[in-house]
Amino acid sequence: MKTFYNRSLNWINYLLGCLLGLLGFSCDSEDISDLPAEYGTPWATYQFKGRALDASNQPINNLRVKAIPSNSDLDIDEIRDTTRTDAEGNFQIEMSYFPTNHFKIVIEDTDGEANGGLFVDKTTQIEIDDSEYKESYGHWFKGKVTREMDIQLEKKE
Repeated sequence: MKTFYNRSLNWINYLLGCLLGLLGFSCDSEDISDLPAEYGTPWATYQFKGRALDASNQPINNLRVKAIPSNSDLDIDEIRDTTRTDAEGNFQIEMSYFPTNHFKIVIEDTDGEANGGLFVDKTTQIEIDDSEYKESYGHWFKGKVTREMDIQLEKKE
């Protein structure tokens, strides 16, 4: 009985070895477009600098400024960076995100009359060309994009 068990086990091991060997070779591909599995995710760093100005080119302080990737319909904290303008109307946002060529810069007046009046919220579309990505390295880091802008807001009537 013990010999029958050992022979059966050897026979099953032999069949499984042959089957796995055939399956292993059948997964090989000659097509060079097949990409190997790699761990990680592509990313890039974005830096948006600018000034918020009123109609007479005077700086507006304490406005909320958000950078939102346009390929996302979500407006949640995980995918946006928020800051406020300083007394000179300057803002700077630096964030890392999946490489995209479309961002929205949203400026909102959230303090009412405190900054010299009520201003209409403004959304500015940012289009990024692939040539703007600098300092890329490896397979995953696409590079860094720096964009400077002046955004003019109108007063609410």
